[in-house]
This record gives sequence, structure tokens and C-alpha cells, in this order.
Amino acid sequence: MAVEEMKDPTFDSSRKSDEFEPTPRVCCGVKVTKKIEALALSFVLFTTIATAQLVGALIANSLALLSDTSSMFLDAATYAINIYAEAQPKEDKRKTQKTMLIASGVSFLALLGITLYFLIDAISVIQSGETGDDDVNPYIVLGFAVAGIVFDLASLLPYMLRGLTQGDHADEAG
Repeated sequence: MAVEEMKDPTFDSSRKSDEFEPTPRVCCGVKVTKKIEALALSFVLFTTIATAQLVGALIANSLALLSDTSSMFLDAATYAINIYAEAQPKEDKRKTQKTMLIASGVSFLALLGITLYFLIDAISVIQSGETGDDDVNPYIVLGFAVAGIVFDLASLLPYMLRGLTQGDHADEAG
């Protein structure tokens, strides 16, 4: 009898060594699934670029960049709420779906509010005709536009590489 069989009575010698499933990773008492990993990466990416973009928007004196920064922080918050929803026990799928729907609705309404706020602010600046020293640095704005596209693509990469889709209920650990 092999050593493994003596140590573990549930050992199945007919199984090949590559058939063993890896131990799922756990963080804060929550099983870290592929979806949670992808959402966490997106959260970190969006929080990072939004923070850098906030500084750039203030330096560039760009209302448009500041508006985009606000929506990116909102996206990051939505990712965080979706991580929370995905971390719920799988027996409570209804609560998970409800949390995700509420997060989407709140995100939509907040994005609508952000858009209206900055639209009204931009219209008032145009109507007043007073631009003064408020020259926008186009190079900073363009740099963040390109970086934003790169970060957007990078946040989609885990979904594409791992084959995750909307409504995918795969519970496999990364």
C-alpha cells in the first residue's frame, strides 16, 4: 500500500495527479472566485487611474477630465459593490442578484446626476464668456484619454482570458 493511501483513506489511486483540484483561495473568510478576482482587478485599475486623473484634471484645469474622473470613481464604487454581491453565500442567489441590480440602478442615477452637474457647469462657463486664465492643458487631457482607454482594455482582459461572461455562475477559484 502506498504512503498516500495509508495517510488518507479517501485517496483514490486511480486518479492522476493532474486531476486534483487546487485548494480555493480564501480572503477575509470569502472564497475568491475568478469573477471576484476580475472585479478586484478592475476596482484597483479604476481607482488608480481615477486618482491619478483627479490630480491631472486639477493641474490641467479641465472640467471634462474632472467629469470623467467622477464617473470613474463611480465605476470603481460599483465594482466594489459587485465584489460584495459576489462574495455572498451561493445559497442566497436572490440577495446577490438584488444587490447587483440595486448597484446598477444607483450607479445609473449617480452617473446621470454627475453628467447633469457638469453639463450645467459647462453651459454656465460658456454663457458667462469669462475664461480668463483658465487655459486647459490639452496634452494632459490627451494623455489621460489614452491611458483611460488602455486601463479600460486591461480591465476587460481577465474576463476575455478566463471566459467569464455576464451571468456566469462559475464558482471556480482562480
